[in-house]
Amino acid sequence: MQRRTVVGTEHIPRIPRNGPYFVVQLALREASKIAAAEENQKEGKDRELFYKLLTPLHFYANFKLNLFSNYTTLEDFKQCPVTDRMIIRNKILEDPSLIDQFIHDNPEGFNQDELDILRAWRQYQVKDKFILERHLKKGSIFIAGEQQVYLVSGITSPLSDMIFAEMLPLILETVIMPFKGKIVYDGLLSHTPIQIGSTLAKTWAKSYLAAKQSKKVITTFGEMRGKEEEKPVRKRKRENEEPKVPFEMKKELEEFARKAKRVKDEAQPGRESSAASVLLNAAQMMKRIVDGGPNLKRAVTSVRKSLELLDNELKGTLDEKDE
Repeated sequence: MQRRTVVGTEHIPRIPRNGPYFVVQLALREASKIAAAEENQKEGKDRELFYKLLTPLHFYANFKLNLFSNYTTLEDFKQCPVTDRMIIRNKILEDPSLIDQFIHDNPEGFNQDELDILRAWRQYQVKDKFILERHLKKGSIFIAGEQQVYLVSGITSPLSDMIFAEMLPLILETVIMPFKGKIVYDGLLSHTPIQIGSTLAKTWAKSYLAAKQSKKVITTFGEMRGKEEEKPVRKRKRENEEPKVPFEMKKELEEFARKAKRVKDEAQPGRESSAASVLLNAAQMMKRIVDGGPNLKRAVTSVRKSLELLDNELKGTLDEKDE
């Protein structure tokens, strides 16, 4: 049986050091590490931004409503217990104009993008008793009262890290809101300790499967509404900017990719074609790494698949030579 090694979430066949494509294996592993590191860095920045906005909003509302007088500074408020934060959070939901006032006063000097996130919270926050029905790779399934099905992500960590699948389904009370193109919960939740029978569990499972089948699982609240008119212009400008990579390196990689494509087009079916696919996909992956382009994980997957195809084509050949 062929041994396999795990790199992040990718499964890559282990190849002998004297194999014909060991260098590609190393490049593939390195690209997997880069993709995983970029994803972790992005999640850390998102978490930092979320609480950069939410904590001052709660502090501002507490000050305006004079709920808890012992928090005189924002630093003091960061130690606020969950029970106090829930009270403040609920008051904001009762009077969303507090968010409008916070945006108008802007005591923390947030930029336009950050204020747009706050505007989205003003428009789309939903508080309910949700059924946490199951965990998926991209988030957790929340079902609300009228069979509304949401895909909800965590900010600090996935809900599956705190609530194991064996505990589901579960009734949770929390607030869900838009953030960075996803739906998240606000980090404050309470659990209703009710024994749930198999009949109810099956009913909720059917609700999710029906929503999935009809493509009615809600994954975003449309937080991009209300953006300033100049936003698309700024975005186009960023897309047209030349990547900051050494010119000679970029030129050589483009030439290498063209040659790899030519080799692939002229290769004979079978082993030649499979080996050429590895070469071409590796060249395209290297270009993405250097340029800092998107979809690096997709490029890694393409190399992995072509590598496995070549491995199948060569199956037995390497062993015969070793003997």
